[in-house]
Amino acid sequence: MQTGETMALEPEASSSTSESSSTSAADEMLKDVNVPVNILPRVDERCFTYCTQRSNTRTFQVEPACHTICWRKVWNYERTLINAASREGFVHLNVPPPAGVTREEDKEALHDRFADERERLHALDKRRKRPTADEEKERAFEERHLSFINALNTLAMQVKSTGQEDKAQFIHGLSAKVHGNSDKWFSSSRFGKWTGRWIHPFPPPNTDRWNWFRGHFIYYARGPSRAKEHMGSMQHLGLGEDWKADGALAVRDIGEKRGNESRAVGLRELQGEEAGLLGKEDIRDPNYAVLISLEHLPPMVYDSIINSFQRIYNPVVSLLERYRASFASGQQRRTAGMLWQTAWDPEEGPLGTLKKLGAAFERRRKEEEREREEREGKKGGGL
Repeated sequence: MQTGETMALEPEASSSTSESSSTSAADEMLKDVNVPVNILPRVDERCFTYCTQRSNTRTFQVEPACHTICWRKVWNYERTLINAASREGFVHLNVPPPAGVTREEDKEALHDRFADERERLHALDKRRKRPTADEEKERAFEERHLSFINALNTLAMQVKSTGQEDKAQFIHGLSAKVHGNSDKWFSSSRFGKWTGRWIHPFPPPNTDRWNWFRGHFIYYARGPSRAKEHMGSMQHLGLGEDWKADGALAVRDIGEKRGNESRAVGLRELQGEEAGLLGKEDIRDPNYAVLISLEHLPPMVYDSIINSFQRIYNPVVSLLERYRASFASGQQRRTAGMLWQTAWDPEEGPLGTLKKLGAAFERRRKEEEREREEREGKKGGGL
């Protein structure tokens, strides 16, 4: 039997109530189903931060210029944990501890960390905008079917173990109905708004052309404060309340002033104070962050990357093919043989060339000596 920490997440009671007559047989079977969450110890986020500083800006205590870029993979269990904060009723999550956790003290510490994460998820759920009665009703309908999709395998195993074929047929028929309408549910904007609002801010696109990029994100941030914030966010799930979904980007407002930050007085502060005295607009913080969903990038971006790669790849492949053909035809071996013979040729090779140069220098030296002797002889005869 699989061991692990179990936590139950229960959101605040909704104002809208569902009638008991609308409860179906599938809802009754899904009422107390545990959703197992397997957390694998995989490296799913890699970040690189590069900072530079100048001597004059250091003198005036100006913060350095920092750039942070990360590649992040979002797993399904993270979406499950985030979605649990907004579901109706109880959702039991069986979280297996790591293989190295054997002592009871370590298991209790692990349970405390998950309890802290549960409280943070509740805080995220409370900060969101509460839906209207109609929106809540439609969301509940979508959530019931989403719960069925997540728990379908578990239910099938439970029914199979009891040997009740009638329930197995019922589950199979309802599963076909759910999967037949899954495209409509998953492509709706409200589905993307309510499921995975924090950890997965973009609903799946209408096309599955780049579905292997689903869950992959590129995070770019400018400024040292953004780098520190992202390091803190690597310790928990969720992106926080600073994000907003807008097309393929979730961008925090560029130039937003950060009043809760304090730093030493420097040149920027003096310039800002002077501008304030002159009635000018305050200097805004240029730091910002961008979250890019690789699946939601326009197709023209990928087409441009592919075309650029082909423009480089095709000439290189053509050159290598010619080089390989020259080896196959024996041309390279013949050329190497000719070079080898020429190198060791006593007349036409490098040694022969050196001998010829030496002989030319020797002839030139003898001619100069003979000319000098002739000049000296003429001078002696005249005297």
